[in-house]
Parts: sequence; C-alpha cells; structure tokens
Amino acid sequence: MKLITEHIEWLSDSNNYSKYTNHGFDQSMILLTISIMFNIDELELPRLVSRQRLEEEIKFAFTDEGVHKENSPGYQKFMLGRLKQLRLLNSLGEQLVSQLAESYIEKAEKFLIAITLPSGYLPMIGDTRGEEEGLVTNEDNRLEYVTYDYSKSGYFIVKGKNTKLGSFYLLLKNCHDSNYHRHDDDLMLYLWCNGEVILGDGGLYSHDEKLKVRKFLRSHLAHSVPFNGNKIERDRDKLIESPKMSFDKDNGLIVGESYTNGNKISRTVNIENIEKGIFIVNDQVDNFPLYINHYFGKNAEIRIIKRNNALINIGSVFCNMKYPSTKSVNLYKGNNKNIRESSFLSEKYGEKMENMRILISSSSSLSEITFTFGDYNNFIDLI
Repeated sequence: MKLITEHIEWLSDSNNYSKYTNHGFDQSMILLTISIMFNIDELELPRLVSRQRLEEEIKFAFTDEGVHKENSPGYQKFMLGRLKQLRLLNSLGEQLVSQLAESYIEKAEKFLIAITLPSGYLPMIGDTRGEEEGLVTNEDNRLEYVTYDYSKSGYFIVKGKNTKLGSFYLLLKNCHDSNYHRHDDDLMLYLWCNGEVILGDGGLYSHDEKLKVRKFLRSHLAHSVPFNGNKIERDRDKLIESPKMSFDKDNGLIVGESYTNGNKISRTVNIENIEKGIFIVNDQVDNFPLYINHYFGKNAEIRIIKRNNALINIGSVFCNMKYPSTKSVNLYKGNNKNIRESSFLSEKYGEKMENMRILISSSSSLSEITFTFGDYNNFIDLI
C-alpha cells in the first residue's frame, strides 16, 4: 500500500502534471481510477484533485462540437477511445466524470464519421498515419453530395458521388485550438477521389522535431495552403486573431480567415457547381506577396500546360487546374539539395516517398483557381 500511495502522491504533484495534453488526460484518468479503487481517507484529496483535472481535460480537449483540438483525425479516434474508457468509472461509483464523458462521446463519434473517407480510412492530415481506419456508415453510399459543417471547430467536409469526380471527399481545415502536434496547415484543402488523394498532406514521418524531413512535413510547404512569406506563428497565444470559418449555404461558399502569417489571409471555396465537377478557390492576402502551394497525392501526374493551366491525372481522374497570370509557377518532385524545393510524403513511420507539388507565386494579392474534372477527351485541346 505504501508503494501505491507514493505513486499517487507523485501523480498528484502539479509539477508532474502535463496539463491540457493527451498525457495530462491519461495522468488524471489513472490517478482518479486508483484513488477510487482504494477507498481510504488518505486518498480523498487525490480523488478531488484528479476529478477536477479530468473534467477540465475533457472540456479542453474537445470543442463543443465534439472535435478534438490536437489537429489530426488520428487523435480524434484515439481520444474518442479514451472517452469511452471513462465509462468504466461509473462501475466504480464515479458518476460525474463518466456522465461528462458520455455527453462528448456521441458528438465526437459523429465527427469521426464525418471526417472518415468513403474508403473507410482517415485522411492523412497532420500527424495521422496512412491507412488508419476511421468510422463509416451506410450513408456514405450516395449519388448526390452532403456537407458536414463543423466550421465553428475549423472543419468543413463535403462527401458525394457524381459522374465527373466519381466518389469524392473535399475538406477545408482552418483551426488553431492547440499548439500540440501543430502543422502549418491553416486554410488547408484536402481532396480525395475514387480511392486516390488529389490534394493532400505530407504526413507524420517522425516525432523527432529536429529532423529536417519532419520540419518540412510540418511546414506550409507540405500542405495545400496559401501563405504570404512571413514567418509562421505556431503559438496560438501570439496570434493577432484566431482563425475563422463559416459556410454561406445559399451561395455554396466555404470561407476561412487565418492570421498565422501575421496578416489576414482568406480562402473561399465555391462548391456551388461541385455536382458538375467544378469548384473554385479564391485566395487573398492583406499584404502582398501571395503564394499558393498545392500538395498532390503520391500517384498524381502533373503537367504544366501553357501559361495558366496544369493537368492533373490520377488513374481515371483527370482535372484541369486553371489559374490566373502569375509571377512564377514551380513544379517540385522528390528530394532536392534544397529541401524547400523538395516534395515527399510519409505514409509509414520513418519512411518517405516522392510526390509532386506546385508552388504558385501570384502577381497580385488575389488569386482565383478553378478545378474542373472530366475525362481525358475534355482536356485534349489543352495538350
């Protein structure tokens, strides 16, 4: 018993408590479980401390919409599992925490369903690894499209199926609720069609933040985002304003604003004609210059055509990306001596493979890019 009380004292010490993290969540859960199991007077204070900590951890870890704040679908799944573990506390007589957890479980599960790809896997966003299973329901088997508006938490998702895109999934992400596992992915666009990633992310690679590859994959250069060239701020407390997101249903506009570059950058995605295989992305910066990075999936073949077009081909999917007059357009693939001119992704821990990306330097503070999908014959006049 002495050994147990010593461990409880160590866990109770605020100096050993990692507040508002996944580790702090686990510490609080373990401390509360042990102090309840051994119902002795000496553990009354640890029970009170751990109960308060765990309640705070739950409320901090998830938004009111049930979205986990640590920037990755993989953590949504992981922490939903942690919430479900708290149900066991009810059998030990702890109702307050278990009831609080229950109030978040349904919402967190709904978001996990929303963010899961039609394939059943989670999108490889942030630190999520490749081929990590999500949660699917039969409602994803549809011909029309459906929207999942989690804009208050920084996510907007469109899923559907049509003759132009096939089975598709489009996501705009714009949130900065936690500094942990943070990627420079404000206003990130993710697009999946027929089992292939069109626009994606670089992945995790490693937890070693000193590695050049890891630094690159967390940077804006490994995400499909607009940026202005300023230093990117990862500390949410130093942002001049928090990121914003909304959906104009009448006009089919997903609107986001980010301040991670020091000045406002806005992105509007027009999905009004997505059933026809067309969506339009408008990016704007308050202070010039404006750069737009497009990060493609591992199987994407990209050809720069003429001055204002790029043709994207992955399997049976063909897409024309039409952009306005620009200062420059650079196509990068695989490893280069200058890592800023490289492009690769990591589906498995410690492994990387080459992919392609396009970096556009806009000639003005406003850019409009139109994505049009169809079969090969629709674009043969461009080649």
